[in-house]
Amino acid sequence: MPRFGLIALFRFLFRTSRTLWKRQEFRGLLSATVALIVLGAVFFKITEPHQFKTWVDAFYFTVVTLTTVGYGDFTPTRVVTKLFVIGYIFIGLALMGSFLGIVGEAFLSDARRPDGRGRDSGRSS
Repeated sequence: MPRFGLIALFRFLFRTSRTLWKRQEFRGLLSATVALIVLGAVFFKITEPHQFKTWVDAFYFTVVTLTTVGYGDFTPTRVVTKLFVIGYIFIGLALMGSFLGIVGEAFLSDARRPDGRGRDSGRSS
């Protein structure tokens, strides 16, 4: 029985990802998010080479910072990097919030589809 649940989950995720890709704002926010992550990783790797010894460390710190997880295993040591992180967090929060909002909206609208595939399809008005 669990296999049928996984199949349904994958179908739902595939269908939702197709719906998302059709939306111009999703593609734009995805591009901006990827660009912001790359920009942050490059900046951190260049300004703090002793702190971020590998590119993986720089990308990891970038994602941890943007998602506001903040494990504390890496910390900026230079003033310029600290100032960059302050602005980077504000821009990243706005961008990630918009991006996650569009994804959440797509999941909800797909779950409520009236064509018999959503969860609310069996309910009568």
